[in-house]
Amino acid sequence: MATDDYALAARGSLKIKGARVEKKKKKKLAKSAVPETDFTGGSGLFEKEKQEDQEKSVTTEPIMTESQRRFEEMQRKRIEKEIMKKASKSHKEKVEEYNKYLASLSEHHDMPKIGPG
Repeated sequence: MATDDYALAARGSLKIKGARVEKKKKKKLAKSAVPETDFTGGSGLFEKEKQEDQEKSVTTEPIMTESQRRFEEMQRKRIEKEIMKKASKSHKEKVEEYNKYLASLSEHHDMPKIGPG
């Protein structure tokens, strides 16, 4: 009875929306009776390696929607703006600003004197 509950479940890997699906091609066996070696004039191995490299070089870059492109562009602009804001002040200016902030605080935040003295 428990197996009937899962009878309609989809099997296999999950599909990612917008991603290209590339299936691996099966390698065909050489039909020639002469064994190919890389020491002799057999160029079949070189061609197989070249073909495998071409299959691996296919980019699987995900396709982005317009809203994803806009989102990443805005993120990039925000990061640039934040970097420019932080780079605009020198260390000396930052320290002076922090000292002014600390001086403006009330004495309530000062450390109390503890002990005889």
